[in-house]
Amino acid sequence: MVPVLSALGLTKRFGAVTAVSDLTFGRPFVELERPATRVGAVLEAADVHPGRTGRDHLRVLACAARVPSSRVGEVLQLVDLREAAGRRSGGYSLGMRQRLGIAARCSAILSC
Repeated sequence: MVPVLSALGLTKRFGAVTAVSDLTFGRPFVELERPATRVGAVLEAADVHPGRTGRDHLRVLACAARVPSSRVGEVLQLVDLREAAGRRSGGYSLGMRQRLGIAARCSAILSC
């Protein structure tokens, strides 16, 4: 299968900040073993059920990706949502929902 998109040595800078450095990819998604542990994207901050707590949202995703549930606490700490983890995500601010989205992608990745 030919990759739809590939990159070789991609670097992106915003002024003095290097956001991406020497990124190379092109392996087709369908060829990845356990792709949820390798690839993730946050396209919108509304991909969570508003009645579910942040912690429960991450637990479901971790289970689906076959990642240990202990990872949930780690990523909640990483995105500074530990105190809000027991609250329903429908009450989260936009920034909190965005951080939950980042945590959701990180819960599937063993080292963010």
